Amino acid sequence: EAPMYALHLSLALIIELFLRKETSKTRTILLIGTIITTFSTSGYLLAIVALCVYEFFVLGNHRWKRILLLVSPIVVIGVAQISFSLLSSKLENLSGLTRIDDFKVCWEVFKIYPLFGAGFDNYRLVQGYMSTWRQNSLGISSSLMMALSYCGLYLTVPYIVCMVRGILSNKNIRIFTLFLIFLWII
Repeated sequence: EAPMYALHLSLALIIELFLRKETSKTRTILLIGTIITTFSTSGYLLAIVALCVYEFFVLGNHRWKRILLLVSPIVVIGVAQISFSLLSSKLENLSGLTRIDDFKVCWEVFKIYPLFGAGFDNYRLVQGYMSTWRQNSLGISSSLMMALSYCGLYLTVPYIVCMVRGILSNKNIRIFTLFLIFLWII
């Protein structure tokens, strides 16, 4: 499935850019090229933003930083426009509507079973809250919402603690953790 493949490629890209000691341009180009072939909106968004963040915050070349600082308003507006366009097109089709319904459904289940959730992989219960138009699209697309609805706070809090620790770490781990949270939510 293309979105799942894009998820794995996106994870590999952020590991390459923010966790590896020596970033390989060849691997980075190969990962970005492969993400493009998946036609996944979340993969596109992550790749665009990750490259911009890497260029601006991680690279140590002061000349590039000065140039990027001068053009950063244009870059930010451009990246925001591209991201908004990709996101808008995604939310207008069945895939986007399904993701929105997933958030709604899992939140409703979490409100009923907040502490321990509905039970690990208790899909039948969650499925009962889904909109009727989802006859052929019954999976859950958000890992965060799946954890909340199936496992409640009992197993979601350890994830949150790990993510908070990542955010409180050094710059590269903090950036990596923020991208990981993005992937986990969507």
